[in-house]
Amino acid sequence: MLGVFTGDTRRRKMNLGTRSRTTKDDLIKKAQQERERRACDRAFENAARRIQREIKKYLACRTLFCKDVIKMTTNQYSRLIPAYGNKLLQYQDKDTFRMLLKKSRDYINDVAPADLVATRVVNLLTSYEDDSLFVPTVGLLDSCHLSSFNTVITNGLLPFLNNTKDLSSESIDKICQILLDWDQTSHFNGNETLDLTRIYELPTREMQKSSMTDLYTKLFQRNLRPSLYVEKESNIVNIFDNLCRIFHFHMATSGERMTVIPYLLAYVPDIKKIRLNDNVSDADSDTDMDADHTTDNEKSNDIIDIFSKVVSNPHFLDALMNQFLSSLSPLVKKEDMYLVLEKIKRVIQICDKNYLKYTVLLNLLSKGNDTKMLINNLFYEDDDSSLYLMIEFINMHMITTTDYDLLSNNNDVITIRMLFDFTKFLKLSVFNDMWNNQHPKRSDCFQIGLDLLNKIYLRDSRTGFVTKLWDAWYEKKTGRRPTGKDSFWCVGVDEKFMHLKIFEEFYRFSEFYTMGYERIEIGELNTYHYEGIKDIPSLKMKLISKRHQGQINLDRFQTAGDRKLEILLLAPYFVPFEERIEYFHFIIEKEKGKLQALADQTPSPGPYQLQYPFLLNRPQFGDEARTSSSGSGRYSGRRRGTISRDSILEDAYNSFGDIGEGMKMKLDVTFVNEFGPEAGIDGGGITKEMLTCVTDEGFKDPEKELFQTTGTYKLYPMIAKNGITREKGKYFEFMGAILGKCLYDHVLIDVQFANFFLQKLLNCSNNFLVGFDDLVDLDPVLYRNLLKLVSMSATELKELDLNFEITSATGDGTVELIPNGANVKVSKENVLLYLTKVSDYKLNISIAIQTQRFHDGLMSIIKPLWMELFNARELQMLISGAGKDIDLKNLKENTVYGGYVETDLTIRYFWEILEEFTTEQRFEFVKFVTSVPQAPLRGFQTLEPLFGIRNAGSGDLGRLPTASTCVNLLKLPDYQNKTILKEKLLYAIEAGAGFDLS
Repeated sequence: MLGVFTGDTRRRKMNLGTRSRTTKDDLIKKAQQERERRACDRAFENAARRIQREIKKYLACRTLFCKDVIKMTTNQYSRLIPAYGNKLLQYQDKDTFRMLLKKSRDYINDVAPADLVATRVVNLLTSYEDDSLFVPTVGLLDSCHLSSFNTVITNGLLPFLNNTKDLSSESIDKICQILLDWDQTSHFNGNETLDLTRIYELPTREMQKSSMTDLYTKLFQRNLRPSLYVEKESNIVNIFDNLCRIFHFHMATSGERMTVIPYLLAYVPDIKKIRLNDNVSDADSDTDMDADHTTDNEKSNDIIDIFSKVVSNPHFLDALMNQFLSSLSPLVKKEDMYLVLEKIKRVIQICDKNYLKYTVLLNLLSKGNDTKMLINNLFYEDDDSSLYLMIEFINMHMITTTDYDLLSNNNDVITIRMLFDFTKFLKLSVFNDMWNNQHPKRSDCFQIGLDLLNKIYLRDSRTGFVTKLWDAWYEKKTGRRPTGKDSFWCVGVDEKFMHLKIFEEFYRFSEFYTMGYERIEIGELNTYHYEGIKDIPSLKMKLISKRHQGQINLDRFQTAGDRKLEILLLAPYFVPFEERIEYFHFIIEKEKGKLQALADQTPSPGPYQLQYPFLLNRPQFGDEARTSSSGSGRYSGRRRGTISRDSILEDAYNSFGDIGEGMKMKLDVTFVNEFGPEAGIDGGGITKEMLTCVTDEGFKDPEKELFQTTGTYKLYPMIAKNGITREKGKYFEFMGAILGKCLYDHVLIDVQFANFFLQKLLNCSNNFLVGFDDLVDLDPVLYRNLLKLVSMSATELKELDLNFEITSATGDGTVELIPNGANVKVSKENVLLYLTKVSDYKLNISIAIQTQRFHDGLMSIIKPLWMELFNARELQMLISGAGKDIDLKNLKENTVYGGYVETDLTIRYFWEILEEFTTEQRFEFVKFVTSVPQAPLRGFQTLEPLFGIRNAGSGDLGRLPTASTCVNLLKLPDYQNKTILKEKLLYAIEAGAGFDLS
């Protein structure tokens, strides 16, 4: 059909460029934006309406509460506070609100229940930042019969006191009044007990100190005090701090202070809680952490400082002692006595932080029979507090008791026998802690017990006050004197410990030590001063600490060997002396082998050369020494030196004084006499002779002005009249290196040092200081005279007219022992200080530089770690040997013969004659052939070379026996006559026949 409609109505799409093309997504997005705009407009309108309503409400309330309140009736304004509470503070100024509080006080109880009033008062108090409204606010409670006073205290009064910056005297009086009223009401009605302890728990802030202390003082004076029963959840530290302030600042009379002491004793905190309390109290602070830490320390120190003032009052310590004596009553439980001992322990620990501990201990030790009862009870108790106190009391006794008093046994409180018994117990306790427990698991008393044991050991090594008792007991029991593991200080009871050897463990630790050890350089000065000596940190202790912390990749003392190593380092006396000598020689031989191997290598800076830098500085040993006899071009490591018999010390210094640690290597020495160079190849014997000659000249020749002797002919550094010049300091350092070389090469020398000087060398970690009792080694007369001063009365001391000054060590004037000492008189109060200062000047200050330089030289060869295995007496034995007689059997077994055999008649006569010699003659014989009048510590088998007897012929029987001490050789003619042999041998020994006397 023509002209039929097909349904196609689409219009033709055309874009003439006059309008944008809008898609469906654009329309949806536009609609969304429109809805959001309308919602924002509605929210704005609603906010505006809300603000308008709040403003209208505020203005209406302000009109009502500020202006219309004046027109209100009593019934109306009395209902405002119960109805609105602290909301009223938003509309009223302080004066208006104060007036409302005062007007409502008499009527509020008629219009509202007491608990509601209390709730409103609590809310008000928590919102205050100062105390301007406090008095009228709490006045609302005057006529209320509250069901719980403690609720108001806890929820209202405590937050108010914690928030307010200061308290007026009116507020303080009001607090005291209401608490006193509430306390009386509580007792009268038989209701709850008023919890006043919570008030004393508040921390005393810096701005509150004065007013809060005033409050606590008035509360205390009105018998409003904390409970004497300490609850676990109480903040003991804050209570203790506040009680200390009451005691010190506001209790004027002794009677008032006595009332505070029982409460102080009840709340003495553990020192750890003082530190912990700081961290907890500032846990919410937003300030910098470092600043917080500083503030914490300041608060802790503040508490400790104020307590130190409390302890200074004699009534406090008297009360403490009386409390202990009361606890000894049979009616008192054992647990209560332990609590008292714990309090005494806490007092001492807190005082220790402020260096007042010694005063407290001295005071407690001066109580006569009371002290005796205390010590006796501590000795037989096994709790930690008793052990701690016993250690502290014994330590104080050791500090204040001189060697003379100790040995005379005049003290009836701590007797020699008690010291002996306690030392035995402490020794086993410390050893068990170190041997059986790893570091974190040790007892709380371990460190102070170890410190005390070390102190007793050093005193015993000087006086033998403990060892003598043990030796007498042991000899009586067994019929022989104790040796080795049977000696007092060894712990032979543990067989595993005694049989365990730790050579490799000690060597590994020594390697770490050697890499970390740095000598102290005093500086290139012409003259040195005592004040310039630097502090010497104990590298050994730092390494041990790092081992415990796992910072050194060795281990953490988990194995038996490593635990024994720690014992060797911290308490070497537990290990027998002979075993320690083995470790000492082992470590030296290991280093010798390593150094020789390095010296034989082609020069190249490897890690060990960097550890031993003298190996890199090879030209200093001389070009002629650089090649070996084989011409291989390898480095021999030997420094040559030509020594004149007329100037041994000077030539030795010029030849070897500049090589430092190079002294460890083998030396090549040639002696020159009036006829020229002496024949011989230095295989070690000539070096030994050089060492013995240098030590004889340097240590014993007063013209060299290096060393002088005490009254008992023991050596110590000479005091230089013109100061220590640079050159003189180098000579001291050289002599130290020579002594180190002797120890390093096991060369015994006939030199006896003063005990105090050796002790100084072993105390390098504490500036080489020694104490008053060591003065007896230097000047026994001065020591005894100073002791007399202690027993003199105040009048006698005044008559002596002594000042804190002393004649200088050089004798050319006086030296003040303290600032302005010439004007400070010695009195009963400061006589102990005078003794300390005199001994310090004599023993430490006057020879400080000489000791430092000598130690520098010694330590370039022998590290402090190696020397610290021994005490002063043992070190002297390492230097010069030991023994009460010569062991002829040991000598005979280690003798080599040249031209003789053991069965020859002259040899048989020789040994028979030595048997007939006196002990002194045998010592002289050993000196004749070895240069030292002592046997080697580990026997003649360690003599290098072994003792030898060479046939000097039989042609001239008038010849004397001669000796070559450099090789320990006796040149003995074949006399074959016992009488002639004995006569010639004695004559040679007494005449000192050497190479030339024959």
